[in-house]
Amino acid sequence: LAGVPAAFLTTPADVVKTRLQVVARDGEKKYSGFNNCVKRVMAEEGVSAFFKGSAMRVFRSSPQFGITLLAYETLSNLVHGKAGGKPTAPPTNAPVGRRDMEAAFGMGNSGAIFNAIDAGNMLGFLSSTGG
Repeated sequence: LAGVPAAFLTTPADVVKTRLQVVARDGEKKYSGFNNCVKRVMAEEGVSAFFKGSAMRVFRSSPQFGITLLAYETLSNLVHGKAGGKPTAPPTNAPVGRRDMEAAFGMGNSGAIFNAIDAGNMLGFLSSTGG
C-alpha cells in the first residue's frame, strides 16, 4: 500500500529525468538542464505533464515494492535466525549492561565509570574523574 504514493509522487522527477535523457529529434529544442526542463514543461504543457504515465507507474511499481518488502523480511528472518516468528537473539534496542560495555570496548574492570553510571550517580562519576 505504501508503494502507491511512493510511485505516484516520484513520477514528476522521473518525467524530467526521462526528458533529459531522450535525444531531441530534428527541429526540437534540447533541454539545457534540470531547471530548464522543469520550466519548459510547465510553460508548454502545464502541471499535468509531470504526471503523465503515473497510473501505469503505480500499477507497475506498487507490486514491486510489496515483493521487495516480502523478500527483505523473509531473508532478514532467515539470516537473523528467527524461529517460528520469535527472535532467537535480543532486539537491537535491548538495554546494555556493564558486562556488555566492558566486553565491547575491552575495558576490563574499569569500576569507577560503571559504578557511577550503574548507581545513577553522575555527580559521583564526575568527582572521581576530576571533572
